[in-house]
Amino acid sequence: NGILLINSLFKELKKNCLIFFRLEKPILFNNQKSTDIIFALLTPNNIETSNKLQILAKLTRILKSPNIRKEIKGVKKPEDVLALLLLP
Repeated sequence: NGILLINSLFKELKKNCLIFFRLEKPILFNNQKSTDIIFALLTPNNIETSNKLQILAKLTRILKSPNIRKEIKGVKKPEDVLALLLLP
């Protein structure tokens, strides 16, 4: 679907961080699907598993929408991506 979601745990982090990348040239994976949008969710090592799963589930639900993917690809500023993700 053009989006890659990465999740990693870090001891040094004190709060959750979501990093967004939009690539100029898509990455092709072995199944020939291309990805040009990457979200990296970085969470503290000591976060409760249920909290982490809630964050991942919500982000996954939002990103499944084809309309959101099209809108993300068209944004000009990073703040606009955040605004799209926070819409109800």
